Amino acid sequence: VEIGQSVAAGDTLFLLDPRDLEQAVTAARAEVAAAEASLAVAEAESERDQELLSQNFISRQTFGRSELGVREARTRVDAASARLAQAENALSYATLRAPVAGVVVALAAEAGQVVGMGQPLLTLAEAGQPEIEVLIPSSQPVPAQGQLLLADGSRVRVERTRQAGSADPVSRGWRAWYAPTGPVSGLRLGDLVELGFSTEDGPGQTLPRYRLPLSALDERGSGPGLWLVEND
Repeated sequence: VEIGQSVAAGDTLFLLDPRDLEQAVTAARAEVAAAEASLAVAEAESERDQELLSQNFISRQTFGRSELGVREARTRVDAASARLAQAENALSYATLRAPVAGVVVALAAEAGQVVGMGQPLLTLAEAGQPEIEVLIPSSQPVPAQGQLLLADGSRVRVERTRQAGSADPVSRGWRAWYAPTGPVSGLRLGDLVELGFSTEDGPGQTLPRYRLPLSALDERGSGPGLWLVEND
């Protein structure tokens, strides 16, 4: 898949090379077959010793050893079956499918790459009502609702759906997510929008906003910078 591609639930996103996994399944099946054959031999010997014991040809201690052999063979079958189930599960995991319909917004792997167990490969944005991520300054409370200010001058009410449990490690602000309560057309993933919140100055005010020249955002390899706004 590619970034920006829309996928349906169940669509294949990534496919691992299954050859090693298929060989592991084959080996596990052979191990199960060998364990089942050993169990059949042990059960046959136990039945024979049972007949000999009934005729007093062998001691009960000898018959007890044959019963223990049957139990050990059954344990080996159970262990081999468990390893086969693990190998089959690993083979099924070779195909990564979309759990829900959505849009691929980020890729962390490419064709031919060797990946590790548990490594994230992509980010999938679930289809449905969009959410707007906002970084609220730590000096202000996180509003429960606000307004989405559209380019045509109209406004749509938004409500907070969730809030980060800790402050952002870089800005030390609070991240919150808002969802429009009404239909909004023309918005796409990654769009930059403007929200208005109620403040102490009055309802419908937007958060403080400052303008900087584009050249001020040129990062020259010296790391994060701190800006001091002198004229509000």
